[in-house]
Amino acid sequence: MQKERMEESLRYAISICAQELAGVMQETADVKRMVFRESFFRAWHIRLGIMGNEEEQERLNLHMPILGYLSEDGAYFLLIKEERTGGKTRLIREWTEKIPYALTGDEKENRQILTAFWEETVSEYLTEHNRIAKQYGLEYEFYVPLFLNDPEQRLGFPIVFAVFQGWPLEGSGKYLYENCMGANAYIIPKDNP
Repeated sequence: MQKERMEESLRYAISICAQELAGVMQETADVKRMVFRESFFRAWHIRLGIMGNEEEQERLNLHMPILGYLSEDGAYFLLIKEERTGGKTRLIREWTEKIPYALTGDEKENRQILTAFWEETVSEYLTEHNRIAKQYGLEYEFYVPLFLNDPEQRLGFPIVFAVFQGWPLEGSGKYLYENCMGANAYIIPKDNP
């Protein structure tokens, strides 16, 4: 039941996020990133019933190492990083700069390009996150999400995804829940009569 509840909440949050992001596609990259971050976490926390519980949100958020936003020409990643100030370390979540890639007109080639990009770039970020998480007793395994390997699923942009890893089911820590949810948003121009 815990696994199903978490999957449903992640699907809901990523879907809401993609919908809201589609509504601001003509805006700046800063606006898109802000909408993505705010809509995802708001929808996720509301769906889980923890909107007013900052302690529970913080605990859950540590299991969300990466949120990503892929466009036709590059990607942004929202990562957890360590910030050291005055001898103290705290965790912050911040966006990377845009990391460019070049897609072709071929769907199969684009899927291969994005998969290679994911494996290289996201692996690097997850390795750093795992170093941070290990200090809190968390360890993860990394894999390329199925939605990038599924030839039946058409690539449409923007692609948004959330990596959620290491959530202990039933509080035992023995069974860990890991998933990567993705969504596409399709923007269709409205004909002007």
